[in-house]
Amino acid sequence: MAQRLDIAYRVVAGVNDTVVVNYNSLGAKTCTMAPGLYMSSAALSDALEVAIDEQWSASASFEVGANTDGTITIDS
Repeated sequence: MAQRLDIAYRVVAGVNDTVVVNYNSLGAKTCTMAPGLYMSSAALSDALEVAIDEQWSASASFEVGANTDGTITIDS
């Protein structure tokens, strides 16, 4: 018998929806993700990339990706 465990990530406005990103000594900017239930780390990383791009697209290009171990990598 196979068992399965699914993990979802809930982003709540005003609770866990912000990440502070400091790029290349240009200062720190608060990036706010859209609240919601993200059913995979890939979906969460996509929302994080959108939030970062909203703040930093004029200065840099960021790529955010989900790794197989559940961590997220941010590259600029």
